[in-house]
Amino acid sequence: MSNPAIRKALTIEEMFKADARERRLYEMREKAFLDEISNVAGAKVEAKAEDICQLLEARFGNESHSLQDIVRGISNVDVFNQLTPGIFLVGSLDEAKALVQGSLVSQ
Repeated sequence: MSNPAIRKALTIEEMFKADARERRLYEMREKAFLDEISNVAGAKVEAKAEDICQLLEARFGNESHSLQDIVRGISNVDVFNQLTPGIFLVGSLDEAKALVQGSLVSQ
C-alpha cells in the first residue's frame, strides 16, 4: 500500500483483531498522544495570555490588572489570534478593554 492513510487504517484494524491486552495497550498509547496534544495547545494559550499581560503591564501598569485577569481567563486560541494584532496598536487602556471585550463577544 502506498497510501499512508490506508496503511494506518489497516494497522489499526489489525490491532483491534489482536488480543484484548494489545488492544488496551493501543488505546492507552492513543489516549496519551491525544493528552499530549491537548497539553501543548493549553500551553500555547497560556503563553499568548502571558505575552499580552506583559504588554498591558508595561504600557498601562497596575491599572491594567483587572484586564489582565480577563485575558488570563481566555482559553480559546481563536480569541487570541483575533486579539493579538490589535493589542499592539491600542493607545489607551480603555481601547485595550474594548478590544478584549470585542474579541470575546465575537467568539
